[in-house]
Amino acid sequence: MSTTFINRGHFYAPHVKPVLIDCHFQVSHTDSSGLGIVAGSLKGQGVSAVYMETNESSPAGSPSPQAGYIVVKLADNYQTLYGFESAFRSPLTGTPILVASAGVTAADSYVITTVGTTTYAGWVSLGMPPGITPAVGVAFTATVTGTASGTGAVQLIAATGSTCNHIEILGDPMTTLNPVPVGGSPNVGGWITLACFGSTGSSGVNAIQAPADLTWVYLQFYLSQSSVVVLGE
Repeated sequence: MSTTFINRGHFYAPHVKPVLIDCHFQVSHTDSSGLGIVAGSLKGQGVSAVYMETNESSPAGSPSPQAGYIVVKLADNYQTLYGFESAFRSPLTGTPILVASAGVTAADSYVITTVGTTTYAGWVSLGMPPGITPAVGVAFTATVTGTASGTGAVQLIAATGSTCNHIEILGDPMTTLNPVPVGGSPNVGGWITLACFGSTGSSGVNAIQAPADLTWVYLQFYLSQSSVVVLGE
């Protein structure tokens, strides 16, 4: 599978054929897909699969990593990894707060989980920035303590968040970005293995930690798709 890079703007860099691969997905070790992520949640060009710890049967080809690890299968081969960034979007509490009855509290931040019949004006009255269309996933900070009519609902972020504070690269990714064909068939798509870390216990010491289920993980890889090496790389 070849990845098409559409550059409608400009990407200036001192490297030969630099590319930016990004993806995001939602963690779930109980999803029936057996991939450790919510089926269909993987989005982003250039990544063909993501594997995490699962309680279900893993499909053929899955490395079935232990809890806290992320194995990324790229859609193409690459020569060099220049940089890597990651971010988490924490899960919500799972408890809907009806805006017409329980309402919101000033200075607390909420995420819309049901727009319902609550109007645009109603959401703005609670603190949603003017000009934003009410939709599931919109976050806003309440500017009042009060209610709004309709069947809309919000949720707070889970108290423990994603349980992780950063992601690290495992090993030297340059050794797994350009696999050699084996068995007469092309082996297209490099691999990158990542480890998630979080604070555990009252000591606050970091350790490998699986993100909480329903956490969204965002990954960016700055890579080279050229075998040409420029002086200084």
